Amino acid sequence: MINLPQKCIFSIGSNQGDSLATITATIKELEQTPGLDVDAVSSFYRTKPVGDENQPDFLNVAVRVQSTLTPLTLLRRTQAIEKKHGRLRDPSRPKGPRTLDIDLIVIDDLESHSAELTLPHPAAHLRGFVLVPWAEIEPEALLPQGRIIDLINQLDVRGIERVPR
Repeated sequence: MINLPQKCIFSIGSNQGDSLATITATIKELEQTPGLDVDAVSSFYRTKPVGDENQPDFLNVAVRVQSTLTPLTLLRRTQAIEKKHGRLRDPSRPKGPRTLDIDLIVIDDLESHSAELTLPHPAAHLRGFVLVPWAEIEPEALLPQGRIIDLINQLDVRGIERVPR
């Protein structure tokens, strides 16, 4: 564990099964995790798949937490939640459909380049489905490539739609 809480951003998505129920349950599981304090959740967004378009649209959300867990403990916790919700990793289709995908985008200003975890997430700056929900809860957030608001303006985000609750 870490003494002082660190701000973490998760991007959570699903396009298999009842995505809304799965993501809602995932947020509750994060809230119930010792060492985590969920302090912001974006709206839900319907987004087009990226890199493997032959699949249903995704439902995505950004979640901000304060964490006293180590980065690898946090990663293992999110992988356990994915597995609980039926996440199967298909090596032949790494960007394929999934019941649940939890990406750890940033932990404060931490940089990590280990085999298990790269922070900030190396493709976050290219993914509207990450940036648009995140900007809703943290419009002044930064990545090494720049302010996320500016990064969004460089992307085609026309296929990203807020889902009314």
